[in-house]
Amino acid sequence: MSGKHNSTISTPSIMVKLIERRNFAGKKITLPNDLKSFKRQIEIVLGLKQPVMSLYNENGEQIYDVNQILPSTTILASTKSNDIVLANRPQQNSTKISNDGNNDDGDLSYESDEGVQSDGENINSNTSKGANRNSNKNLNRSINDDDDGNAYAKITLNNRPSNNHNANKRNNQPAQSRSKFVTASQVETENELRNYIEREQEKDENYLLEDEEEEEEIYENYKQLIHAKQQNQPKPKQNSHQNSNQNQNSHQKLNQNQNSQNQRRGLNNRNQNRSSNKPNNSTSENDNDLLKSSDDDDYNENEYPDDQNDESNSNIMQPQEEQQKIVSDLLGPQFSDDRFQEIISNAFSQLDAKSQNAFKNAAIEETHQQQYAFQNLLSSLSQYTTIMDRENLTLCQEIIDRVNEIISHYRTITTGCIAYNFKSIIVGPRHSGKSTILSFLVEQFLTELCLTQTWKRNFIFMFDAKKLAVSFSSYLDFYNAFIDLIFNSVKIQRPGFVPYVESVSNYFKSIPQNSDKPILPKRFETNEDFRGAARSLKQIGMELYKCIQDPSAFMAWHTNVLLMPSLVASAFGFTQIHYFIDNAEYLDAQFTPSHPFVDSSDDVDIVEYFKYAISNGSFVMSCENIDEFLDVFGPREESVDLIHGVDFEDVFGFSGEVYGSDKAFMVKFENDPRTFKFTASDCGGCPAFLSFWEEMCREVDANQDDWNVNVTDYNEQQMSVKSYLEHILQHVFVVEDESNESKRVVQQPILEIHPIKNVV
Repeated sequence: MSGKHNSTISTPSIMVKLIERRNFAGKKITLPNDLKSFKRQIEIVLGLKQPVMSLYNENGEQIYDVNQILPSTTILASTKSNDIVLANRPQQNSTKISNDGNNDDGDLSYESDEGVQSDGENINSNTSKGANRNSNKNLNRSINDDDDGNAYAKITLNNRPSNNHNANKRNNQPAQSRSKFVTASQVETENELRNYIEREQEKDENYLLEDEEEEEEIYENYKQLIHAKQQNQPKPKQNSHQNSNQNQNSHQKLNQNQNSQNQRRGLNNRNQNRSSNKPNNSTSENDNDLLKSSDDDDYNENEYPDDQNDESNSNIMQPQEEQQKIVSDLLGPQFSDDRFQEIISNAFSQLDAKSQNAFKNAAIEETHQQQYAFQNLLSSLSQYTTIMDRENLTLCQEIIDRVNEIISHYRTITTGCIAYNFKSIIVGPRHSGKSTILSFLVEQFLTELCLTQTWKRNFIFMFDAKKLAVSFSSYLDFYNAFIDLIFNSVKIQRPGFVPYVESVSNYFKSIPQNSDKPILPKRFETNEDFRGAARSLKQIGMELYKCIQDPSAFMAWHTNVLLMPSLVASAFGFTQIHYFIDNAEYLDAQFTPSHPFVDSSDDVDIVEYFKYAISNGSFVMSCENIDEFLDVFGPREESVDLIHGVDFEDVFGFSGEVYGSDKAFMVKFENDPRTFKFTASDCGGCPAFLSFWEEMCREVDANQDDWNVNVTDYNEQQMSVKSYLEHILQHVFVVEDESNESKRVVQQPILEIHPIKNVV
């Protein structure tokens, strides 16, 4: 998802802006292959909490296929449906009038993003200017007396009494300000619906409360009303007609989201009716149809339940089945007790419709983030292709069973809590499948975190030390590469952090380069979702800044740097970190002090700081060379002994059905008169070596020539058998004494191969 690409191939980029946030400058996004992926990419890059519903080009034409998007163009995205965008857009554009006093034309301007207000801002602005509460009556008279254009002008006059001249000018050019958003075929529908939308928005303004005391009084009456209905009691009597009106106003205020959905359905029904051949006689008839459709929906969904029908929906309750599903999704499988779910369900039912809808969307968003984290973590595994092609992997199910046993060994289960604390090292010869087993372990662990709904508490930090070793040329190169590793992992497991990953990474990279105190990006610091994380990251940055300002703090600098994965994970709300390190022996490197650490003289052995950082945490490591690994991570003088107390998991001992287990090979080597017999059991139950054995046996079955020939005369299948067998013998059989030639016989060139049927 990052905007950086290592490839030199030019990919088309699209500038995307959000209609609902016109003050947003927009973002460049790479165009994917399908429209669904493009919308999802927009949601992630722009940090949207709602899905993108519709897309428009610069001419206002709605986009239904990705082929309609041309490179280097600007796309307008909206989180609202097509009808809502069409209904709200003219009102937004029409309120943007030129403030130039010399402008006699009253032209509409749409010059910049900053000058356009959202729907909510327009309502608040009108309210703060003292909108007339009797304007509904004026609106109704205007609609009944005049046609579409005059009604729209009178609505504008009632809303903005100080701009009568500009409002009349705006009435003469209704389509000019909408040319960027709607097509010619949509203008007619939009003009027809405009009066209805303006009138409904004016009604919403009248429901806004003027002071806090009035709001509290209405809310108390409303709670009494709901409580009475739930107890099957009559509604509480109001002291006056004014209180009754206030209850109605608060009722509609608390159900604002549902009403907007009902209006949307009313607009959809109206657009469907337009497709028929019925003539439109007058504006008032169209408005009556719209009002009837909307009112019917409001009545069906928002009316109080009758005493005889307790199962009908109340104004603030979700349907029973949907409510139970939402509560179940929010709690997760740890809280399966029926009594506990009933308590939460009852509390959930007391929430207003807006809060219930927020929880409902939160569960959906949680699922999307979980899928995003799971898929991206898997794709970053070193053996990702092997895992995806598991159908062709030898003893795949046995590998999965083995890694599940490892996970089960380190799993701790208590009431309502599941915790993991790995202390494991995967060992084996070279090319024996250690990285594959590590990748399967990570995949099964991620699956379990998703199933137990604990993925947001466990931070996965995995990397290949062999690739990281490329940055060991200097301590600054390593620091920059390590920062990228950390925050790319955060980006995957906290998808909402995607828009800020580059700026926050640059914040930390600037610490050793500048003498001034680092400044955390304001856009990230003021984000409500990351305020706690921002404070913690600022503290981490200040500790690094103090070290870089101290010429003798070279060791303290690396202590803080190597502890950063754990500190950053804690800043983002993770309670535990799990290290998964492949080829761990490559972490053995030393850094020499350089500017600005001029008063430091001792070199830093970076692996010792790694051992200290992960010693108290959860980790699984694999190695390429077991001897070097034991030398690096074993006990040293005045260092952390990471080997003590850990479990070694080898790659041997797997059992299962293997192709060619009924075959054997009689082999002769140079400088040795003896003949050796090799069978599938000589592979030691290692899936990687057994896969070579299976390929070797398939080549034997495909061979049609005689084996009683010289090695130099072997055909293609026979040469493949020879290569596979040499690979197995080279890595399976370990030579302990290099001086003993008899033990090194299997390392000699092969002279003869004769496949036979194995007789046990």
